[in-house]
Amino acid sequence: MKGETAAGEPIYYISSELIDCPDAGCVKISFLQVDAADAYQTMDGQVVGNCTTETLSEVMLDGDLVAYEMASLDAGMTALLNTACQANRPGEPGASTASTVAPTVPVGLEEGMPYGEVRSRLIDAGWVAKTTRMEHYTGLEQEMYDRGYTEIRGCSGTGLCRFEFNYSDPSAVADSEALIVITSFADSDFLFEEDPVFGAANIGPTY
Repeated sequence: MKGETAAGEPIYYISSELIDCPDAGCVKISFLQVDAADAYQTMDGQVVGNCTTETLSEVMLDGDLVAYEMASLDAGMTALLNTACQANRPGEPGASTASTVAPTVPVGLEEGMPYGEVRSRLIDAGWVAKTTRMEHYTGLEQEMYDRGYTEIRGCSGTGLCRFEFNYSDPSAVADSEALIVITSFADSDFLFEEDPVFGAANIGPTY
């Protein structure tokens, strides 16, 4: 975790890129904010930071401009700003020599697609199935695992399942980040006969 808001929501640094500004030292930072009360609720954030004045502007959460209060500038967004600025200062100690490319959800994923097809596209795009064998599986979870979907992280009684992937290049994303794929089933009467169908994909922290 890189920081937190005044309300205590964790903030995860995802990526940054150098942009033009009057002081010629600005970066655009992408981050993820997690609801402190519900870890499954996340918001995609973007902020413009000035490396010269160490100030922030144009903070966006899920596409909306917001007033952004940090619990402590040093403990929160300043840590993200410092990381982003350092990564975009060629020649300085610790500076990145390559541009940071943020992992993205592959284009073309549509609701209702067979999960097996979605899975193949994720792997082709550089995502790796996160295999973590649990001590206990429900019948549906075991079925998913036995089909080779070893990235299964849980299923509800309604047939909604969660699968997780890590990005193949650890330097491109924080260690705590994973691609979370949420899938549902077309018909609960055929949970064990048909492949799950894709519902949504989101890049966020793993829990």
